[in-house]
Amino acid sequence: MTTPLLQGDGISAGYRDHEVLKQVRIQVSNHQFIGIIGPNGSGKSTLMQVIARSVSPSSGLLLYQGEGAESFSFREFGEVVGFVAQESEIPFAYPVYDVVMMGRNPHIPRFRQPSHRDHEIVRNALEQTGTLPLANRPVTSLSGGERQRVLIARVLAQDPALLLLDEPFAHIDLHHQHELLRIIRETTRGRKAVIGVFHDINLAASSCDHLILIHEGVIRASGTPRE
Repeated sequence: MTTPLLQGDGISAGYRDHEVLKQVRIQVSNHQFIGIIGPNGSGKSTLMQVIARSVSPSSGLLLYQGEGAESFSFREFGEVVGFVAQESEIPFAYPVYDVVMMGRNPHIPRFRQPSHRDHEIVRNALEQTGTLPLANRPVTSLSGGERQRVLIARVLAQDPALLLLDEPFAHIDLHHQHELLRIIRETTRGRKAVIGVFHDINLAASSCDHLILIHEGVIRASGTPRE
């Protein structure tokens, strides 16, 4: 029996005294593209932050490749999970190229310089997301949509087993939304899994193999887009 890439059972989580997620169960297999939909405030982003280890669950069991989160170092976890949030501020004026190269950090041994292969992967990620012309620009000079495309390039360069996308297309025009989703599907198909939070149900239905509907912190339905 194949071990699930991600398995969560009885996951509850929240902020201070407010419980947002309530006894959530989720299982993700290799190569799945899962969309999470639901009203604002339903717990979609909280679930993503729990999976990304940004928020600790108050109860429940969460396993990555059959292992608990505590068994992974920060670097090892970066090889398993990559996360693009709704809003990601980068306060320093790093060149775009360097920001995307940060995605390679889990793969570069400490005190080593990026290899020719690392530079090749970064350039490819920039080309795929249409951000190569921005490579020498300070990331702080970019528009919101340009910055999100750079962050998607960074997670593609990171090449994790599981990509988490928390409504990363909010500031991107419709053409680039579809183009980036096409790129993500093409670069991940048969190689890795993706979980994406979607505000646009039509975009989710056309992109995902499986949808999860969350309402008031509880999974209310789960199945194919047709279902």
